Amino acid sequence: MGPEKRTKKKCAGFTFIEMLVVIGIISTLSSVAIPAFSGWLPDYRLRGATRDLYSHIQGAKMEAVKQNADISVICETGPDRYSINGALAGPKVLGDYKSGICYGAPSGFSNTFTTITYNQRGFCTAGSGTYVYITNERKSGYYRVGPNAAGIVRLQKWNGSAFE
Repeated sequence: MGPEKRTKKKCAGFTFIEMLVVIGIISTLSSVAIPAFSGWLPDYRLRGATRDLYSHIQGAKMEAVKQNADISVICETGPDRYSINGALAGPKVLGDYKSGICYGAPSGFSNTFTTITYNQRGFCTAGSGTYVYITNERKSGYYRVGPNAAGIVRLQKWNGSAFE
């Protein structure tokens, strides 16, 4: 038998050109995705802030029944924030959500910033029929949250001509 031929063992990996192609594809996709994401983010944060407010008002109602005492949701400006006496540790500042989340209403509507109070039976004794309006710095959407006299909290979104 003759001498054995040794074959060169190839190393597994990527070539420099393959890496450049992958980096080019990733940067192209990023340049398309980032502007779309940054346009979507303020609306997402606005929905999150509104859902939190809704949940906190509902929580105030439940806490009033649980503690057998009046519990109030107090909305204040400068900075835009709300607090719940006896149920929420410290005020919740809308600016903490970023994207310029603040109190604001479409034209023809306005925030009254009254105190919403629930009694020990879960009925709204102060602030029923009033709404807290929230928007973002781009004014790209509006939401309103508020209770009726029975204490039922409603969350509505502005569709451009009416709240639904």
